[in-house]
Amino acid sequence: MNEKSVVELVPELNSILDRLTVDQLKKLLKFINGVPKNLTKKREFIKFLEKYLLSYNVEHHLEDLKDLDRMALAETLHTYGGIFDSDAFSAKYGSAPDGVIGGFDSWGGSGVQPINLFLLPWVSADYYEYRLMYVIPTDLAGILMQLVEPPVSNELPASFEFPDIDLVRQRTFWKYNQEARCSEVEEMDVYIKEYSAEEIAIQDVLVVLRLVELGKVSLKNASLLPTSKTINTLKEFLTQGDFFNPETDDTNDTKYCCPGDIKSFSWPIMIYAAGLAEFDSNGSLKLTPAGVEAMIQPPHETLKQIWNGWVENVDYEEFNRIDHIKGQKGKGSRGFTLARDRRKIIVEALRNCPCVKWVEFDEFSKFMRIENYRFQVHRNLWDLYFYEKRHGSLGYDGFGGWNVVEERYLMCLLFEYAAPLGIIDLIYEHPHQAREDYADIWGTEDFPFLSRYDGICYFRVTPL
Repeated sequence: MNEKSVVELVPELNSILDRLTVDQLKKLLKFINGVPKNLTKKREFIKFLEKYLLSYNVEHHLEDLKDLDRMALAETLHTYGGIFDSDAFSAKYGSAPDGVIGGFDSWGGSGVQPINLFLLPWVSADYYEYRLMYVIPTDLAGILMQLVEPPVSNELPASFEFPDIDLVRQRTFWKYNQEARCSEVEEMDVYIKEYSAEEIAIQDVLVVLRLVELGKVSLKNASLLPTSKTINTLKEFLTQGDFFNPETDDTNDTKYCCPGDIKSFSWPIMIYAAGLAEFDSNGSLKLTPAGVEAMIQPPHETLKQIWNGWVENVDYEEFNRIDHIKGQKGKGSRGFTLARDRRKIIVEALRNCPCVKWVEFDEFSKFMRIENYRFQVHRNLWDLYFYEKRHGSLGYDGFGGWNVVEERYLMCLLFEYAAPLGIIDLIYEHPHQAREDYADIWGTEDFPFLSRYDGICYFRVTPL
């Protein structure tokens, strides 16, 4: 993203120092040599620190900082607009400096670091909201801009070549032996698959429209989700069936929990959401005039029309497909942000991906965090939970982070909607044990996977 100048809402040094306690000011002074011993009052501490830091004598302090601290200053000055962005920084560098972790209490204790001479705590607006930020004061930033070099720009790794990865991966699982009455460990090979989405989507869209024309596609009136009969029909007629086909696919051995339906689930609702189908008197879907026209126009134009219609849709919430996360109905349903806004952010991030080059999903997720293509799925994660709300709430620290909530939503949108429409090609595997970033969270011990989309490995944006 483009560099930002220091934003106006960051206060000047005097205002920030005035919010600190005498004890915190004294801890800052320990990093400065030659502090007069006759300083006793808070106002005297502030005046000395202000005069010292706003001079050009701070250059030697910058040289003494750890590498991670210097990167934090560079990013805050040249990228974040004067406000330290812990999420973006941690995504890019792996962790945040010690001096910018925690709130006033931890900062006021033994955690004060040399970097806090430049990155200082500030609570914006109402103190009781406790929205703590670490900022570089605007007047101090003007000096540091001349002393701190801009950071290296972030680039999304991508390649025309098929990724150099193991095409067969081994997974372990527990199987209960009825005769011995005990659990046994077994192993099975899982195969990496490539899904050439564009050519398949061109065939599938005509198949689905034809099935709608024949009255073979139905949605439930209340939920607007496809019926079981419709899903089974689509799995029979879609090109290559669904992503996971238990009857014919070696990676869907009965030892594994079947991930379930993906594109046979999404096709009917995408057709309906795009206005190409509507309910008839029998409860089935029928083609609208736009749907009839779509039958004769070039398929790639229809696919773009469906994708644009899905991005703008406000009736469906993809996150509901993350079945293991409970509390999404009732009170919890009111906390969801507008899915349309989330999709638009993801679409904008996809536009920054090089066309027809393979991109690792994890790198793309990290890229979104670093470049501020971030979104929020739910406003109150305490309403969502694993297994049981009291102990498994996603509001607990480490339970509902980007990787668990926003990243699973991102997987769902790419795997279940973008890929079937030919927007992206995929490299994927069975989700069983594909990701274990949730394994330490209470209530997830028995999950073979957190979402049916956990097996996504790489994708590439198609010319479509």
